[in-house]
Amino acid sequence: MKKALALTMTVMLFVMFILPAAVLAKPDHSKKELKGKYKVNQKLEKQVKEMLKSYQKHSFAGKFKDVNRHWAAPCIERMGLIGLFNGYPDNTFKPDSEITPAEIVALVIRIAADDEDDDADLSDLYVPNTPDWAKKAVGKAAKKGFINLNRFHSHVQASRAQAVVLIAKALGLTPADTSVIPFKDGILISRDDLGYIIAMYNEGIIIGDPDGKFNPNSALTRAQIATILDRILDGIFDSESPTESSFEVSVSPDKVTLKQGESTTLTVVVTNPVNPAEKTVTWSSSDPGIVTVSNGVVTASNTKTGEAYIAASVTSGGVTKRDRCRVTVVKDDSQVTDGNFRFTGNIGTNNGKVYQEYELIVDNSVIDLSSNNVSRIKVLEPGAAAYKGLTPNTDKTLWFNVDKVSGDYRFQVIEKDQDTYTGTLEWTAPTSVPAVKTGDEMISNGLLLLEYQLGDLNLSRFTKMYQIKPDGKVQELTADEENLWFPVTNQVEGEHTFLIKKDGRWYKSVINHKPASVITADFRFTNQIGTNNGKVYQEYALVANGTRINLSSDNVKSIKVLEPGAATQTELTP
Repeated sequence: MKKALALTMTVMLFVMFILPAAVLAKPDHSKKELKGKYKVNQKLEKQVKEMLKSYQKHSFAGKFKDVNRHWAAPCIERMGLIGLFNGYPDNTFKPDSEITPAEIVALVIRIAADDEDDDADLSDLYVPNTPDWAKKAVGKAAKKGFINLNRFHSHVQASRAQAVVLIAKALGLTPADTSVIPFKDGILISRDDLGYIIAMYNEGIIIGDPDGKFNPNSALTRAQIATILDRILDGIFDSESPTESSFEVSVSPDKVTLKQGESTTLTVVVTNPVNPAEKTVTWSSSDPGIVTVSNGVVTASNTKTGEAYIAASVTSGGVTKRDRCRVTVVKDDSQVTDGNFRFTGNIGTNNGKVYQEYELIVDNSVIDLSSNNVSRIKVLEPGAAAYKGLTPNTDKTLWFNVDKVSGDYRFQVIEKDQDTYTGTLEWTAPTSVPAVKTGDEMISNGLLLLEYQLGDLNLSRFTKMYQIKPDGKVQELTADEENLWFPVTNQVEGEHTFLIKKDGRWYKSVINHKPASVITADFRFTNQIGTNNGKVYQEYALVANGTRINLSSDNVKSIKVLEPGAATQTELTP
């Protein structure tokens, strides 16, 4: 069946992220009307048609010596034959090598439709840090608005986000509304790119992986790009080849989900073979470690999960056509292993919170909870109706916020190989104790400190004690006296939280600090001199804002003085 180029441009996006995770979906063309706005570069189309005039004389195999058994071999060989891809001097293609943004731009510009910008003057465009062979293509892409040179780094690996945005712009799509993000990891996508990626999603061209993620920063390989280009040009190949135009192969179903160890049977339908007496069917798997196939019977791995493609290649009259089925292998939910959390004895702080460290123990082994091993962590908190997702990081253990409410915290840990573990952390919230002023105060190192009694706690001995200030800063305190001496000089105004671990239990106390007003005053000599108890005195008046302060016991609660050379103040009796 003749395919319109608009159709092939859409279909090609299905294969964009075959490995390692499928995030692009094949649109349902039976339900979508073709808009006819996608075009292929006319010069390249002519080149393909010229090559197809001698189609029967050309072999699509053997150009590159390292792709014969590769899943993308037909696409790679065909793109090499028409000159879109060149190999290396040793006749290798290196299909699994990562491709750079410069290489992708050069290829996309070659297949993009002609327009008035193709012959534009690029002399005024500065293209930094780009190899000479790619500067013209990069310049064209910048002129067309496909790329931003300020964000373009030609030598690093190309990402999924870069490729999707570049293709979206080449297709003429406009950024979509970003108020609703369909991907769980949408926060990893830059705002400049997100609208284009959602536009592709809204068109039904891309979807999330099985975890609902887009994986914007994952790399692309030369094989994946060769497959994309092959799909773009598929319509030309099918419409121009005189011997295979009506020869079609279809695998049913085109996608299936299996649990570990399950099997299913695929069927292949051959329409209008070149030689009806000759129909050779060959089945293959893109990843036998995940799924195998024998005569159309597909069997999922007992131990692994993931996605793979089962392909059926049918040869008739010297012409080979192929179709495939996407197989997703998932873990049997019934295979869940229970574990328990063990306190390591470590306590730490981060972002204004205090944490205890726990290990997840399963069958006497410690489970690595870092992102290197775990894909997802979920927790059902006390009183919650649904699990809440947590983001694995570089920590191999769980750090639990000690200021959580009491109850059972039920965790579910899913490893990247889909092994699932559960564990319950039974937590008792810190006991609240009041902070009561004793009325005592002192000056130490120039700071005024007020004494507080925290419940019945004796603070001369404890395991850990932290002060969490209103600005989020955390200070660890050391054991000294029975009560807390709280510095009020230059102290941050607001609620100060104290977390104390003593005798295996946590306690919590709060001081709401409001700085007392301090008025600067001057002592002025009154010219009065007197004697008392064998001593001679001069009289001074304390004056603040032009007003004389009454220093008698009728008005003053206390008077303190820090004498020269003294470490602490001396209290005087009004």
